Amino acid sequence: MGLDITAYRNIKLISQTVTQEEYEKLYWNELSFYSFISNDFKGRAKDIHDKSAYSSDEAYSFGAGSYSGYGRWRKWLCENILGAPPIVIWDNYDHYVENKKPFIELIYFSDCEGIIGTEVSKKLYADFKEYENKIPKSNEHDEHMHTMYMEWLECFRLASNNGCVVFS
Repeated sequence: MGLDITAYRNIKLISQTVTQEEYEKLYWNELSFYSFISNDFKGRAKDIHDKSAYSSDEAYSFGAGSYSGYGRWRKWLCENILGAPPIVIWDNYDHYVENKKPFIELIYFSDCEGIIGTEVSKKLYADFKEYENKIPKSNEHDEHMHTMYMEWLECFRLASNNGCVVFS
């Protein structure tokens, strides 16, 4: 089992009253999703209603790897951009937010499920664009991590246009 990421562009609310089971019977297709907003990270998706059905104009998906593989990628991102492992970021979250550090909304987020909405996607897309040419690509490991970086960049590009990124 692993972490799947799907970005949606130009989302539209279908129903705020449908259950997940009803959504799967009535609305499910590759351009739709059922929202689940984590109580721990509500600020990441202020524009999304919890437990609601949405449609979109475009979707882009990729497998972020196993949960441990995603954890290694997140660690690589932290160490190469912020100069510290994730645990340091998590323990000092307020400091990193106050100083507007890049990628903090992704680094301090669930590694299994949740949604990042348009507003945060715009900020993360800007971070990915700014650091795109500053990350290492000196060996095979870095090349793989760079490939993952580009997948994330594409997701946040798409979600920046009235969309969101869904972790499942």
